[in-house]
Amino acid sequence: VTKVASTFGDVAPAEGYETLPKGTYTLTVSDAAVEISKNGNPQTKIEFTVVEPEDYAGRKLFERLSYTVASMPFSRAKVDIILQGSVPETITDLPTDDQDALATAVAEAVDGATFEAKVGVAKAKPPYTNDQNQLVIGR
Repeated sequence: VTKVASTFGDVAPAEGYETLPKGTYTLTVSDAAVEISKNGNPQTKIEFTVVEPEDYAGRKLFERLSYTVASMPFSRAKVDIILQGSVPETITDLPTDDQDALATAVAEAVDGATFEAKVGVAKAKPPYTNDQNQLVIGR
């Protein structure tokens, strides 16, 4: 039986988490939803669950895809990775200035997808202290 701390002060703070090592993984999109970024723009928040290699099965990683002019090419590349290059017309035909529709259509299209991808490690940027995993675009 796990003992629950009696006061918040008795709770030991988390020490962070370990990133997955760089490599190729089979991932499943376990959740995809639209949220608003800190800048007020719609984005697609995606949760991935590792399927293979078995040593890392069940581990999670996360991506947030945004649809600003600067970030759209990167978001498109990641959608291509997740959907294995088969991006449906329900996304490709949307105007690029309709960020709400793009975020929603991407969330619906990727949810439940299973795919193979390279995963890298991005160094933490202040104020964050933990490195983060991310899908690798390109070779």
